Amino acid sequence: MKRILPATIIVIIISLMLAVVLRHGNDKDFDKINSLIPNERGLQLIIADTKEKREKGLSNFEYLPEDIGMLFVFEQSQKQCMWNKDVKFHIDVAFFDEKWGMINAARMDAHSSKKVCADVPVKYVVEANAGTFVKGNK
Repeated sequence: MKRILPATIIVIIISLMLAVVLRHGNDKDFDKINSLIPNERGLQLIIADTKEKREKGLSNFEYLPEDIGMLFVFEQSQKQCMWNKDVKFHIDVAFFDEKWGMINAARMDAHSSKKVCADVPVKYVVEANAGTFVKGNK
């Protein structure tokens, strides 16, 4: 099993908490939230907090810049599953509970219809470039 990068997890949790706090402050000003992840790259999280945004996800992206990720925010915690069917690049997906604890993370191959699911109910999911949460080949 691939190992999750511990420093990345801590920084992403802090980033997610910041994103939600800022998101509730002024909805139209915070579509992207700046945060810091290991190796001092900036990671901007695109907020997907409506059904339409969550369904679209990363499917319209030709590629994902190193500093971009997508935060999926759900109304309530429930078992979430993600797939990468219409996405043209490999990504990592990480599942977080309501208290920002990372539940599990996995790699998803480009154009894969294979579902990756949270082990327990979650409220947040982050998709980012392969290698962000899971060690191994990109």
